[in-house]
Amino acid sequence: MEKLAGLGYQDDARFAASFARDRASAGYGPVRIRQELSGHGLDRDQVEIALATCETDWAELAKQQVSRRFRPADLDDPARRRKALDFLLRRGFDQDCAWAAVRHRPDDEG
Repeated sequence: MEKLAGLGYQDDARFAASFARDRASAGYGPVRIRQELSGHGLDRDQVEIALATCETDWAELAKQQVSRRFRPADLDDPARRRKALDFLLRRGFDQDCAWAAVRHRPDDEG
């Protein structure tokens, strides 16, 4: 394993960055990605660097996830709004980001 790492075939930083990009493109948030990377035995610094190199607008990604799954009229109903919020939290978005995405209306954009 050390020989492979020395030759550059096994690189934790490259794996972490690739994993973070893949999960973000699949619609997962930073909380979940952080947890999954930690589960792969990476230390906190490696995880944070991978998320930083991911260069994802988490708020925009959360809005996209809500718009794919819920109609704007659905979000007027408190029960459906709660489902949308729970969906985002399960996907790994923090509460502030999730609430902002659920409250967002496409017609709010100038």
